[in-house]
Amino acid sequence: MSYLGMEFLNAAAPAQVQRASILLYTGLALSLASDIIGHANADEILSVEMFVLLAGYAVLLWICACVANGRNWARIAVTLLSLIVALAFVAVAAGLGLGSPPWEATALLDILSFGIDAYALFLIWTKPGSAWFRK
Repeated sequence: MSYLGMEFLNAAAPAQVQRASILLYTGLALSLASDIIGHANADEILSVEMFVLLAGYAVLLWICACVANGRNWARIAVTLLSLIVALAFVAVAAGLGLGSPPWEATALLDILSFGIDAYALFLIWTKPGSAWFRK
């Protein structure tokens, strides 16, 4: 399936990059679920903030498709964005602590998403995945 000329899963990519792409999409879906749970009441779901958040997820989906298609800038962007989000999560967790609903559910989804993203990043930065981005 393609969108704006980009394949979401590129059959020409090495298996390692295809696996990383699926993992990136999965991590993105978990993060979206976490954000929706975190904005659980109707007023927040219909807010401008949520609209901007969903627009951001659309951009991230496009960047993940670019990774699947061997765009090196997208691989770098995903890596930098993952590091920024991980640092922000640690800072928030250190400041707030765990325990206030829906923090437990969102934290669990975020931690799972970070683990999935970390493995996906490993796959796209090691051989043979890294060679796909140097073609």
